[in-house]
Amino acid sequence: RSFKLSYYNEYKSYLSMSGEDLERLPDYKEDNPPSYDSIFGRIKSAKQEHGAGLSFFKAVFGIIGASIGGILCIACIALVIALPICQVYFGNKHKNDCPVDYFIPIWLIVTGACGIVSLVLSAIDNILKDDNDESSSKCAICKHILNLFLFGWFIFGNVVVYRAWQPSYERDYSKLTKYCDKTVYLFAFWSVTSVYIILGATCFLGCLFILCMCCVGN
Repeated sequence: RSFKLSYYNEYKSYLSMSGEDLERLPDYKEDNPPSYDSIFGRIKSAKQEHGAGLSFFKAVFGIIGASIGGILCIACIALVIALPICQVYFGNKHKNDCPVDYFIPIWLIVTGACGIVSLVLSAIDNILKDDNDESSSKCAICKHILNLFLFGWFIFGNVVVYRAWQPSYERDYSKLTKYCDKTVYLFAFWSVTSVYIILGATCFLGCLFILCMCCVGN
């Protein structure tokens, strides 16, 4: 009923228009309909603007890179929020299930808890940045201290995780000192190893980007 009433009101306003008002309305039979800001629409616009030369391919790479970058940014934010929560959960759940080194689940718990605190401090710092400079500076100092602690705690995690490499995942009482729950150990292992993978991938992509820019410049 509301849709019919809205359509009826629009039809009445159309009938009440004068001839000059009707002439101002766009004729979509002659003009192009409004374009949508999609990837293909931007690529088509770039082709019309740059032609089929090198500048067109640079524009296409820029469009695709911006779109993929937005998706990756959202995925990274979700990962940054979910990772410390999972670390606290799995570390607390299996805190007594790793006799090979009880510091492994403790390392997960502390890392996850500090990660959550760091996220909260970052949010508070962004909120107070414009309103209260003194509180914002105190929050920033706390965040830097926490980051320094996390750096040292990460080094400690390298020691306890890699020292217990390839533990027994089966609860054999004759080899109980070598046992560690598979979930907690692999989660701790990849929490540490993924940092090195990300650093290596970042360095590789940075060098590749610089090389491409040099080639395009030449």
